Amino acid sequence: MGRVTRSAWYVTALALRRLVRPQGGALGAALGIAAATAVLAGILVGATVAKDRSVAQAVERLPAASRAVRASWFGVPAGGDEAWPVLDRRARAALAPLPTGAPVPIVLLREATLGGAFVGLAAVDGLAPYVLLRSGRLPQACTPERCEVLRLRGRGRLPDVPGLRVVQVGTATLRSRQLFGDFLPPTDNALADAELAPALARADRYHRPAPGPLVVAEGVSGLVSSPVLDRAYRSYGWVQRLSGGTPRLWQIDRLVADADRARAELQAGSDAWSVSVPVQELGSAKQDATISGRRLLLVGGEVGLLRAWQHAPDRSWWRWSVEFSNHTDRPPDWSPDAA
Repeated sequence: MGRVTRSAWYVTALALRRLVRPQGGALGAALGIAAATAVLAGILVGATVAKDRSVAQAVERLPAASRAVRASWFGVPAGGDEAWPVLDRRARAALAPLPTGAPVPIVLLREATLGGAFVGLAAVDGLAPYVLLRSGRLPQACTPERCEVLRLRGRGRLPDVPGLRVVQVGTATLRSRQLFGDFLPPTDNALADAELAPALARADRYHRPAPGPLVVAEGVSGLVSSPVLDRAYRSYGWVQRLSGGTPRLWQIDRLVADADRARAELQAGSDAWSVSVPVQELGSAKQDATISGRRLLLVGGEVGLLRAWQHAPDRSWWRWSVEFSNHTDRPPDWSPDAA
C-alpha cells in the first residue's frame, strides 16, 4: 500500500510539472494524469473497505464455539493464589491488550451430587444477553444464602443446604455456543443452536439417558463463594467475543500476537491456563481479503491508465504508464522531462 501511495504522489507531481511547461497539450496531459490519480486514490480506499468487509463476513460465518478469544482455567482451587478474585485479575490483565473489548467471565462446575441433588451449576457475569427466557424472570443475584438461577435443561430438585440454597426463578436456553464453547457438548439441549443428526441424538441419549439439571446464575463471584463448592472441580472462562467488525482487517496480526503473549504470561504461572483463538480461520479470512483487494487494485489501475490515455494529446508517456500500472515508485530510465 505504501508503494502505491508514493506512486500516486509522483503522478500528481508529474501533472503539476507538465502543467507549467509551455508545450502544447500540457494542460490536457496534466488533467489526464490527475484524473488517473483520482481514480487510483478512490480505488485504494475502496479496496481497503472491501477487504475489511470481507474479513467481517468471514468472522460471522465461523462456528459460534470458535468465534471468540477465550482464556480458561481448569481445576480445583488450592490456596489464595487460585481464588476467584486473583484469577480474575490475572486473566483481565493478560487479555487487556487485545483489540476485542472487555471479557465476559463465566464458570461451569462439573456435574455432581450437592446436598443430595445431582446438578450442574454455571454462572455468567451479565447473563441477560446470552439466554432466551422461556418462562419466569431473569435471576437477580447469587449468594450462598439465596442463589437465583435459570434452569437450562433437565429435571429434578436443586441443592438446598446451608451455604448453597439454589432457587429457580425461570427457564431458559443459551442463545449459542459462543459463550461456553466446548465447555458444553454440542449434544446438550441447553443450547438454542444445537443441531444433531437423529442417529447421533439417539447415541447421546443412550450414553446420557438422564442428565441432571443444568442451571445458570447471575454472577460468577457469588456462585463460587459458596463454601459447599470449595472442592468442586470447575472451568473458569473469560470470553472476548468476535463479531462482524471485530477484529478489523488491520487488527488480525495484532490479535494473534497479543493472544500468544497472553497465553505465555498466564501459563508461566500455572499450566492450568489456556488461551484459544481461531488463528487458522482468521488467517484464511485475511488471505482471501488480500486477494480480493489485489484484484480490485488491478482493475482500478487499468481504469486509471485509460483515463489518462484519453486526455493525453501525445502518447510519449505510455512506457511510463505501463510501469506505473505495476505499482513501481518511479521508472528507472524515464523522467518527466523526457515527455
